[in-house]
Amino acid sequence: MGEQIPSNYLRVEELIFKLREERKALPMIHVEQEFLPRLSTEFANTIGERALKLLHMWGRCVYFEEPALLAEYVVLDPAFLTQTIMSALFNPAHAKLIPNGILPHSGLRTIWPGYESKAEFLMKLMEKFEVL
Repeated sequence: MGEQIPSNYLRVEELIFKLREERKALPMIHVEQEFLPRLSTEFANTIGERALKLLHMWGRCVYFEEPALLAEYVVLDPAFLTQTIMSALFNPAHAKLIPNGILPHSGLRTIWPGYESKAEFLMKLMEKFEVL
């Protein structure tokens, strides 16, 4: 409270908003391969991930340092998780795919069409939020 926010952190926030617009269909980005390289090398190595943690706390993105799989990606739009990913899990139309509360991996194609390649990450994220 009352602390100055480094201007570099605000640049990271601006980048997140820009990428969110570019990647509306799948608002996720790989931290090491795609996100940090968009920042200056010195900045990326020193405070890039610290800025992500702060922006996560502010609700601008979703980023966790642990477990390792979650540290690989930044979810650029937190609403994507609630409106697209979590809502699909709890959609009554999908109840027949989840007998006894257990979702077989084959059901992911129906529940998360177009996101199968990120299913492992998304499931780990749902575990982190204690949804799964």
